[in-house]
Amino acid sequence: MMDEFTDIKLTGLDTDLTRQSPSASGMKLVYLSLSELPPQEWRQIFDQERASPRHSMWRRAHVEGQHIVIDCPLDEVERIHLKDLKTDVANSNAKYRDLVFRQAERFRGVEDSRKREQSEIDDLANRLDFD
Repeated sequence: MMDEFTDIKLTGLDTDLTRQSPSASGMKLVYLSLSELPPQEWRQIFDQERASPRHSMWRRAHVEGQHIVIDCPLDEVERIHLKDLKTDVANSNAKYRDLVFRQAERFRGVEDSRKREQSEIDDLANRLDFD
């Protein structure tokens, strides 16, 4: 069900996928594993969270499958970026949960309206006398 969302978490460094970056020497494409494959809307929210740099050491990061990928020197991951990424994941979870709640509320409203309308139609059908 849409309103049953479990928070997505960073779970570790994927050492098999992390590799040299094509952007510059000394840079790595660092793959951080997520607890599950995020939905498309969650990925969009994460991208929005990462859109505005919050400090001078800010690096672009994006979701790729069940990973967050950041292009940076390895020593920056622990010193700088992991804290930012944890914050962005937590913010994405909260905003996604709110989105799911609002979508579920709209669906319930539409469904309630549909049921009321059907009830009115059924009531009319029961009252009409065709004899």
